[in-house]
Amino acid sequence: MNPHTRKLDYCSTMQTIDSTVVNKKCKTIKVTNGALADNGDGTYTLTTGADGGGDVSGPGASTDNALVRFDGTTGKIIQDYTSGTPTCSDTGACTFALDVTVPDEAYDATNWDSSLEVPTKNAVRDKIESMGSGSGDHGGLSGLGDDDHPQYGQLADAETITGNWVNTANPWAANELISTVVIEGDADSIDSAMYVDGSIDEEHLADDAVKYHLRFNLPQPKDYYDNVDHEALLWRQTDAAITITSIKCSLDADPTTELAFDLKWSDAFIGFANAAVIDVCDTTSGTTSITSGFDDATVASGKDIYLLLDATPDADITQLGCDISYTYD
Repeated sequence: MNPHTRKLDYCSTMQTIDSTVVNKKCKTIKVTNGALADNGDGTYTLTTGADGGGDVSGPGASTDNALVRFDGTTGKIIQDYTSGTPTCSDTGACTFALDVTVPDEAYDATNWDSSLEVPTKNAVRDKIESMGSGSGDHGGLSGLGDDDHPQYGQLADAETITGNWVNTANPWAANELISTVVIEGDADSIDSAMYVDGSIDEEHLADDAVKYHLRFNLPQPKDYYDNVDHEALLWRQTDAAITITSIKCSLDADPTTELAFDLKWSDAFIGFANAAVIDVCDTTSGTTSITSGFDDATVASGKDIYLLLDATPDADITQLGCDISYTYD
């Protein structure tokens, strides 16, 4: 105590909240972050903030925009990084120079749905392996025993492919027309001399005993109509004038919707100049049989004979086969 002012020049004792004495002769106490309260009993309380708050101490220098990390467990000391410093920009974009460790949680549809957490390599690998053997082979895929895929057969079963496989650049052979020419007659009317330079000579052309058949098969008419064309060329440039004598066709089954098609000829298959209908060949109960009453049974030499599908064929039709009989005029 100062004998002249009769006031304390300094506090006799300064101690922490747990009564630990830190200084018995403090002359001046400066409060830079908080408040000093007189308790009225000769003691004073220095308050620096809420529990756990207060100033923190750090290194003399730091990396700009680096994520802060604590040094120790006091909550008051921070430290910089020796290398690979992670940083965050003012807009919240963070960069991590090294690997980021995330929880190694196995795949679960419920827990992972809409989650923004990053899965580990282990979790992703396990999920991929659970989808199949990982060999890349068709037989290694899971779910092949399930009948829920119309585009390929089951692992150990025969299955009808119901989906359309379309290759517009190079249509499948299954959609291509298959045609043959058959000559019918006895031994006297058909002999090797009837062919001259690959064509039938005029003597045999005029032989009534010789009958000719143009036979063709069109697999999957609907696929052909949808993905290839509506017309199919049967005969490119007849080698002489002919007369159609009969048209007989059959589908593989009686469809719900009968097949509507025509047999036609034109000056050329490209552009169909001067096209004419030989006859309408719509099926009845899956078949067609025409032996008379043709719209135009006579086809001049050098014409292209083709088939025209008038409407989308029934999906249940898998084959159209026809036998067209004709004679040379």
